[in-house]
Amino acid sequence: MVRTLLFDLDGTLLHVDMNLFLKQYFKALTAALTPYIPPQTFMTKLWESTEAMIHDTNPDKTNQEVFMENFFNDPIYRKEEIFPVFNKFYREEYRHLEGYTRKKPEAFPLLQLAVGLGYELVIATNPLFPATAINQRLAWAGIDSLPYSLITSYEIMHFCKPKLQYYREVLDRIGRRPGECIMIGNDVGDDMVAGQLGMATYLVDDLLVNNRQSPIRVDWQGSLSALGTELVKIRERRLKDEDKTPVRDDRRTDGRGHGPETRRYRP
Repeated sequence: MVRTLLFDLDGTLLHVDMNLFLKQYFKALTAALTPYIPPQTFMTKLWESTEAMIHDTNPDKTNQEVFMENFFNDPIYRKEEIFPVFNKFYREEYRHLEGYTRKKPEAFPLLQLAVGLGYELVIATNPLFPATAINQRLAWAGIDSLPYSLITSYEIMHFCKPKLQYYREVLDRIGRRPGECIMIGNDVGDDMVAGQLGMATYLVDDLLVNNRQSPIRVDWQGSLSALGTELVKIRERRLKDEDKTPVRDDRRTDGRGHGPETRRYRP
């Protein structure tokens, strides 16, 4: 029985060309750090520390801790001097990157509909950024006022996409089984991998990303707006099943039909 919807953010709920956005982000962040660290050295350390987060599998260290350990592994660059500059950048400069994104007009009505239907909402974005950066992007998308049970950020998460440990940690945090969730995203490699745990998957295809050219194996594929039709159908089937069956096995997810703008794929 589906109870929880996990939403990717960038490209799914927020319209953004990540290649362009990251280019401008790196440019602005490098400029802020230039008085403290040479630009080329900074970019090398930033990439290496980000890769360390992506590949780390230590459940005892948050992504933030992994990043810090790798970035500040050279005593020449002191954490107490440079880390406050990062924080100031996110407080004062990061907001200027909003111009490289735009709202998806269908995102807020869809999430409102989901809440009205009784679904729990999770923002399952890749936790490579601090919470302040993610919260600002939620505001840019016009969806920051909704009641999320969890927003994954690098301060609290211990794994990154596309590792299955990331999705297991999300499930542990919200107290759900895979069959109670749908993962909704636009990235075949990072988001749809959740299906390997038994989650239902919905591939949003208006800004589809498939960097590894992986085979597409999902439960649904369609537009973000078409998802609303599917959620109503799932809710209706759930209510019918509850009326017919006094005892349910919640380990199984029902209601994976297909709407007029979606395509169902069989495994």
